[in-house]
Amino acid sequence: MSSGFGWTGGRPRCFVYWQEFQKCYIQTDNPVECRPQSGDYLECLHHTKEIKRAEAVKDEMQRQLEHEKAKKHDH
Repeated sequence: MSSGFGWTGGRPRCFVYWQEFQKCYIQTDNPVECRPQSGDYLECLHHTKEIKRAEAVKDEMQRQLEHEKAKKHDH
């Protein structure tokens, strides 16, 4: 990862986020200040927030469909 080269020889998708985190970490005396950059990098790698958001949207759509079905069934 830190070499800047991906599997296909190009730049890895998260390399820019890694550079931002690394730049912050080098320049600070308090690494806690780099949590936003660290979070961006980890999100790029693992997509945890994106997946959680997609699941929430899916759950809400399912809830609304069930509500509509129940509403039609009651009438």
